[in-house]
Amino acid sequence: MVLVVLLAVSLGATAGDREDVEMLQIQSRPRRMPVIVDTDMDTDDQMALAFLLGEPSIEVKAITTLADGWSNQWSGVQNAMRLTQAWGQPDIPVAYSTRYNGDTQLNMMQPNDLPNPTLLTGIGNFLSEFVPLPFNVRPPSWMYASRLIRETLRKSEHKVDIIELGPLTNLAQVLQEEPELFRKKVRRLYMSGGLIVKRREEGTSEVWPYSSGPDGTSFTGKPPGTSWNIFSDPIAANSVFSFGVPLVIGSSEYEDENQFSTNDTSFIPSSCPLKTAEFLRRAITMLPVANNESVLG
Repeated sequence: MVLVVLLAVSLGATAGDREDVEMLQIQSRPRRMPVIVDTDMDTDDQMALAFLLGEPSIEVKAITTLADGWSNQWSGVQNAMRLTQAWGQPDIPVAYSTRYNGDTQLNMMQPNDLPNPTLLTGIGNFLSEFVPLPFNVRPPSWMYASRLIRETLRKSEHKVDIIELGPLTNLAQVLQEEPELFRKKVRRLYMSGGLIVKRREEGTSEVWPYSSGPDGTSFTGKPPGTSWNIFSDPIAANSVFSFGVPLVIGSSEYEDENQFSTNDTSFIPSSCPLKTAEFLRRAITMLPVANNESVLG
């Protein structure tokens, strides 16, 4: 379509011709923006996915889970499929990760076995026990995450947005496998977490040892400017960030300034469909029970 615009300008197109070109551009846009959601399916991701599935302007083409995030991916896949079932889109493919990818993963195990597995129970059972949703009887995708992402990009008639809600391990693997496909078909990458800091020209020789707190709920010594999604696989993050795909980050500074409590559901947009809004209200109410949390970022 860019070629059509350039050709029209070079030939001295009339105003009427330009209007025709603009109309062609509008017609070439997808009616609903296609997205791929890559997620570790923590409780906040479950709510984000519910919002995306209920948003009329968005078409979720595929959901891929991660093995190195703040979740157990076995229950994560089932929770994602419960959401697709509840929102009337049960055939959206949901894929497991290939566990740890040695080409991008800094450590073959999660840092010091974080997160503590005991913390994941409420997350894994959130949509079966705390905010019950119907079970999706369909099987998960036969493809692993990186392959499902590649096949979804390849088959899409339009460029696709990727919503990254976990470590960037799966996306880095896609880049290693088919970088030109990623460059050609990904319109924009959205992710949350991390700080926007100026690069240190002199580099650094500092080492950041990390360890969990006594209760297993926190970790210290994390490199400055990282969120869990970057900290969990920094090599994958470097690969994706360095590649040059347009990137939109909801930084930690933004998240810190936009916190909400479980007693305040005014953050739900008034335009949110009734079903989605009701689910979000129930989910927020049950979070303290499931996660022992009272405030989310």
